[in-house]
Amino acid sequence: DEHAELSDEVNTLIQPFVDELYSKDYARKSVVFTESQIGLEQGIEEVLIHRKISQSSDHVPLFHSVDEANSKRLSWVVEKCDGDMMDFIHKGGYIKKVEEDDFTWNDVRECLKQLCEGMAEVHEFGECAHLDLKPQNVMYRMVDGKPQYLISDFSAETFQKFDDEKNVRPNQFTLSYASPEMVQYMVRKNENPNTTPINGPKADTWMIGTTILTMCTGSVPRLGGISPQIHLVMGGRPEIPEAIPEDIKTFLNLCFADINERPTPLDFANRIADLIETE
Repeated sequence: DEHAELSDEVNTLIQPFVDELYSKDYARKSVVFTESQIGLEQGIEEVLIHRKISQSSDHVPLFHSVDEANSKRLSWVVEKCDGDMMDFIHKGGYIKKVEEDDFTWNDVRECLKQLCEGMAEVHEFGECAHLDLKPQNVMYRMVDGKPQYLISDFSAETFQKFDDEKNVRPNQFTLSYASPEMVQYMVRKNENPNTTPINGPKADTWMIGTTILTMCTGSVPRLGGISPQIHLVMGGRPEIPEAIPEDIKTFLNLCFADINERPTPLDFANRIADLIETE
């Protein structure tokens, strides 16, 4: 029995995927272990964390069931979203859109508010750091004609469970969206595998900032004239264009502050009304 090695908790979640029943509202996600750096145990951990968060938060895609779980493949069924954040990121970003089409910056303000609230709930209910936030990992569902943003892709190759101090040991991430301390940690890890871990919530704050910056500019964050890795190892920050409204620039500057001064997503969620204006 392929499922015999699984815990009772996982076995109770296994329901074969029925295309006719789920194709409208749900979709299958899969990982093939021969093509991945993770195994069944890590994959199950990813699925259970997603399920745990979705039971308490409406800022992640709904979890439905496990479809298949064995030594070769893990498949699970989640809410079929309407798209990802890239659908709202056009050439030139909102800087260009507001100028040409009279789009409102409130779309960006609403997105950053939702990402801070959602990531705070990921930290609280999942007890983990995401560590790979970027526009491609932000899904959305349309509610009353407006996008409700959902934090997605809790990959076992990237997310990390908190220790007692909410510190984490990054393993894999997208360099252009990563924080300096994430890159610095990887450099130190090559010299000393037991090097000091980093603050998980504040690393995710930086990645909220780079994701919102991409929404504003329409391109991945610019990290100066040198290579992104060197720029980040040296503690460099992304360039923030002057055309972005002052309150959003303030938010971004806080996201990219030194780690001791940087708010967590929960800090932002608790004071967002004091930071962000509405037009």
